[in-house]
Amino acid sequence: MWYALMLAGIRLSKDLTTVVALGIDADGNKHVLDFVLGRSKSLDIARELMGRNKKCGFRCEHRLHVVLDGSDALRGGGQRVIQR
Repeated sequence: MWYALMLAGIRLSKDLTTVVALGIDADGNKHVLDFVLGRSKSLDIARELMGRNKKCGFRCEHRLHVVLDGSDALRGGGQRVIQR
């Protein structure tokens, strides 16, 4: 069971960014759930990432803490997960 979800954008170079989804379990261990490479932290990339995670079985059956790096695009991706 996941207790928190962390979405973070990491700039790898001038033209390449990755958005990473980390699941945090009850013991505080972080697990890389998935990542997407792109040119920026866009809403489309965040939605693609979270859509893939939902297809792979990521579910939110309880209150989930979502940690974001402040990007509006990542906020949109996080909302995709918590909507039932």
